[in-house]
Amino acid sequence: MNRRGSSSSGIGASGPPPLASSQQARYKGLLSTPGMVKFSAWKRETDIPRLYFHDFLLAKIKEKDPNKVWLKDVSLGRTETYAMNRRGSSSSGIGASGPPPLASSQQARYKGLLSTPGMVKFSAWKRETDIPRLYFHDFLLAKIKEKDPNKVWLKDVSLGRTETYGRVAGSVSKIASGLTKLGFGKRDVVCMCCSNYVEYWLLALAAWKCGGCVMPVNCEIDMDVLEEQLTEAKPKIVVCDDFNYEDILDVVDGNELIKHVIVIGSEGKAQGCIPVNDLFEDDEKTPPPRLDLSLDNDTVYLPFTSASSGYSAGIMHTHKSLMSWFYSPDGAANHYLDQMMGENIACGNWFFHLSGFYTVALAAIYGVSVFTLSEYSDTGFFDLIVDNKTQTANLYPWQIRLLSQSKSITKYDMSCLKSITTSGGVLSSTIRIELLERFPNVKYVREAYGLNECGLVTLTYPREKKNSVTTAKALETPNDHVMPVGLPNMYTQIKIISRQSNENVGGHDEQGEICIKSPQTFVGYLNEDNKHLLDAEGFFHTGDLGYYDSQGVIYYVEKIENLIHFWMYEVAPNILESRLLGSSNIVDAAVVGIPNKENGEVPRAFVVLRPGFEETEENLTNLIESRLQDHERIRGGLYFIQNIPRDENWKVMKDVLKNYEPLSMEELNKQTESEWNIPADDQSVTPSKVSSSLGKSPKTAKKVVKQLEKQPNGSFMASPEEECPSPRTKRSAKKISLEVPNDPQDIFGMRNRSRRGSMDCILEDKPSAGAVGGAWKGPQAASTTGTAGGKRRPSESRRVSGGAVRAGGSRRGSNADLPVTPLSGSAATDAAGNISYWMKVFVHPQTLEQVVMSHPAVDDCSVQAFHVDGIGDLPRAFVVLKTGYEATAEEILQFAHSRLAHTDHLRGGIVFAEKLPKDGSGKLMCNVDKLSQDAIAVDTQFIKQQPKVKVA
Repeated sequence: MNRRGSSSSGIGASGPPPLASSQQARYKGLLSTPGMVKFSAWKRETDIPRLYFHDFLLAKIKEKDPNKVWLKDVSLGRTETYAMNRRGSSSSGIGASGPPPLASSQQARYKGLLSTPGMVKFSAWKRETDIPRLYFHDFLLAKIKEKDPNKVWLKDVSLGRTETYGRVAGSVSKIASGLTKLGFGKRDVVCMCCSNYVEYWLLALAAWKCGGCVMPVNCEIDMDVLEEQLTEAKPKIVVCDDFNYEDILDVVDGNELIKHVIVIGSEGKAQGCIPVNDLFEDDEKTPPPRLDLSLDNDTVYLPFTSASSGYSAGIMHTHKSLMSWFYSPDGAANHYLDQMMGENIACGNWFFHLSGFYTVALAAIYGVSVFTLSEYSDTGFFDLIVDNKTQTANLYPWQIRLLSQSKSITKYDMSCLKSITTSGGVLSSTIRIELLERFPNVKYVREAYGLNECGLVTLTYPREKKNSVTTAKALETPNDHVMPVGLPNMYTQIKIISRQSNENVGGHDEQGEICIKSPQTFVGYLNEDNKHLLDAEGFFHTGDLGYYDSQGVIYYVEKIENLIHFWMYEVAPNILESRLLGSSNIVDAAVVGIPNKENGEVPRAFVVLRPGFEETEENLTNLIESRLQDHERIRGGLYFIQNIPRDENWKVMKDVLKNYEPLSMEELNKQTESEWNIPADDQSVTPSKVSSSLGKSPKTAKKVVKQLEKQPNGSFMASPEEECPSPRTKRSAKKISLEVPNDPQDIFGMRNRSRRGSMDCILEDKPSAGAVGGAWKGPQAASTTGTAGGKRRPSESRRVSGGAVRAGGSRRGSNADLPVTPLSGSAATDAAGNISYWMKVFVHPQTLEQVVMSHPAVDDCSVQAFHVDGIGDLPRAFVVLKTGYEATAEEILQFAHSRLAHTDHLRGGIVFAEKLPKDGSGKLMCNVDKLSQDAIAVDTQFIKQQPKVKVA
């Protein structure tokens, strides 16, 4: 105590203070000039480093003990350690304290080199010989092996399924051994027709390890188109999921080349499908043989072109082209994610699309965590961003428009979002500026241009002319004629050729066809003559119209085949559509050219109004034509319709709109609602069939395009009751659901919420159909699909690591395999073991357990009684999660309650347990009361509202 006391003595008692200089005893003032004093150990101003103050401060903080407290508010008990401050500093925006973590320090100098008229290449361009000669999967697995083994690579938030970097190699080896036992080997093709599951990428890596080829397919593809693609590609294995395995079985029936169907999920085994979990449990005793594939010629990736034009062709990529897509030399970052912020990214793109492929592969190379949804909904994706504090999101242009214009987005705290990457469509400057103004925390929107034949070949950067954040916000009137898509990447040369002379254009700002020369280019189309695929200089002609400016920035105008030929001018539909979408009353738009005797073609516009809003043709025409040139005017008319017809890739079906014959007012008045709609069970009208048959029968277009009726005041108004699904919610809308009980009333005066999934309306501000103010609206609303947009509490999440995993879901289009028997009933159902509370409501524990066990993350479950005085026994679920999965109590309850009557809900909440030991009869052999101390999500509000009565 004396020693401790002595340490608090004054200066000189036991030496100087810890922060004092050893020379301080000699300090004095120098009086060299009368009237002036300076410090005896004075320093010159030049000794002070030229740094930003915050950078200097953060650098000093970084040097300190990370566990030491920097600041502590004793009043609130709030502390900030030096380590916590360092984590916070990484979220700074572009320009705040340097470039993003993955960006090159030289990016401020990036520009396009214009050494030859009509040609552009990257200022920091690299030669093809710089790309290592490796198999793509070996390169990817080697990069994964370098990362922190405990860090998450992929997480499916819908199912709680995660895959860490440390588990990837083991999982891929097991799957590869399992595929080899199935006879899958060198040059065999596996068709991937499923959603964004973690297993998607593990299966792809395993197929490449076996020497095979991966054929990505849109999981919402029309089955007729898929059948044609399977005939062309001749795959040996088809991978599907619980949503579409029945359709896949119908398509492959009779196809002798397809040997196996693998299902990601828990169903289909009885029909002869192989559950993917069986591959994860392989003994690894049959590894694939050593590969001797050609890096330049053997096809390993086989996407197909869109079928919206009536024809779909396979695009053959090799290990060489895939390596060119993703390899960047050290210190020369020039890739899709080099502007991202933070340690994780929210992936709103499908894995089978080019942008989704880039996101996951680059994340593996640079150690980024990818969060995605296998069961997509708009509200679910917003929750994903908010709950995981993701600073970067990878979005389609329509999702950016949703963020910039939807009023419902105000319910979400998006302050964590710093950067957005986008591709796969045209993003107008109007929408981009609206987004940046609405979300000032978003520092930059990274755009890219590419195509399946060549990968992503251009990237935008913050300092580019006419494309920087500062310049974009400063524009008083956004110019949608200007659509910059960035600089060529380091391996790509781009030339613009005149469509009249087929020679290079004379210089910048001259429009022509975009041509690409790059090692990223594919080797040809499947089963076609590819002798004339490239021109004499080795360039691939894209069929896209564009130009470059004086800085070498590439600008995209339109696909040449979509141009409208008005007299001696060419009009780009993209420009007109961007103008229309700038109106807050419009949620979707499309423009096509229609024949005209005097002028060749004239533009005709189709627009979709925001539900519940009204607009006149005159007002809208005046609004957009005030900023258009005379030849761009919409002379073919402007029509208000219910939905724009699009294919599974969200591309506008131009042929449908071109062949649509607008109805007269008399025809509109005579038309009945039933004549407009296509019955749900009418399989005769599919996108592919419509697109291919319109030339013969324009009447088919009338089944797809629904024209709005003109109001007496001359305006048009969209019905608020119409569903307007976003492009990614279609599969979620097909989720299995229970039927509403015949009795329209339930015991607590609320309707049964039996539907699971989402049909979120893009940019729609109304609540889900059927729900008003949180109460259920009328009997007719019971058939409407919808999901709650509630936020999860991270503290309730539990995760079990290691081991094998299984993903699952519900069966597509059928409820035959789920426990859908009514659970509540009268005294006749009162059997031993039932749980009963005050109004003689009986709940069967075994049936509740079956429902909870159908959740893909649940490994074991036991439902026990939770007694409440004055009410009775309420059901409580004791849950064990599967290895490798995580789920919150709210997620499991929402899953179970969507399949149960309101009276059968788990009012006693959830208890997570490591294991549930049981005897031979299934009775729990553990202290339930002790486990119940950790109960989560008990319905206390329900308990408080119930009258307390004597329970028999």
